[in-house]
Amino acid sequence: MTAFNIHIVVLHKMEDAIALLEKRSSIYSGRPIPPITHLSGMDFITSLLPYEDRWRNHRRVFQEAFGKDRVHSYHHIITEKVHIFLGELLKYPSRFSDHCTWLAGSIIFDVTFG
Repeated sequence: MTAFNIHIVVLHKMEDAIALLEKRSSIYSGRPIPPITHLSGMDFITSLLPYEDRWRNHRRVFQEAFGKDRVHSYHHIITEKVHIFLGELLKYPSRFSDHCTWLAGSIIFDVTFG
């Protein structure tokens, strides 16, 4: 079957799906990369990379920085930002969405740039 110029395989047995997805995952792990990704210069973003060595390198670096063994090292940053967030939320409860946006951005910025 084809939809939007993409081939689709429909399987009727669970065993066949498991065989394809688990035993042959390296063959079927790719995903279509829109041409605009390269044209816009966004072909370096991990989530937009094809499943190949470059993606595996990106994922390894990401896991080293944000894996479960490293998350505890960011606890003090998160705690500090949440305290500020809660204080601002008490002062200006109507700006809840803005506070949430600030919280996420602030944590990401501090974890990334120190």
